[in-house]
Amino acid sequence: MKKAYIVKLIDGDNDTIMKLVDQETWDWIMANKSGQPAETKITKFKFFTTGKISSRWNDTLCPDSIRERIKREQESNDSDFDGVWITQGSWRNDRAILAPVLEDNYSDFSCYYTTTSEVIKMINTAKEKEYDVDMENEYQGVMY
Repeated sequence: MKKAYIVKLIDGDNDTIMKLVDQETWDWIMANKSGQPAETKITKFKFFTTGKISSRWNDTLCPDSIRERIKREQESNDSDFDGVWITQGSWRNDRAILAPVLEDNYSDFSCYYTTTSEVIKMINTAKEKEYDVDMENEYQGVMY
């Protein structure tokens, strides 16, 4: 059985978005490194602006498979994809916001948390597709 993890994001109006992510995405969100180009010795990504180190960068630790899924999701929403940009001080939260859901099916594996039944439906859908949803580990962050 494949593992799935819960990502819970609250915005300023106290609305909550919950989504389920796979093991690879969970590991990327929870990584202890920020993926700054200097940290990974990768310099091909632009991270200098006006001669100073930028407070945001294209995440060099984002696996290609996740980068491709984020690109597909953004392009399906008529958004231009220009990389997986994260910021200093909140890079783990930025990854959680950008994290693609299971199987590229946003409606089955995410919900606005208005009722417990919506969350139960999302988890049951994952279980029907043979995912073992980890109910003990959950990422909690904010939308901004």
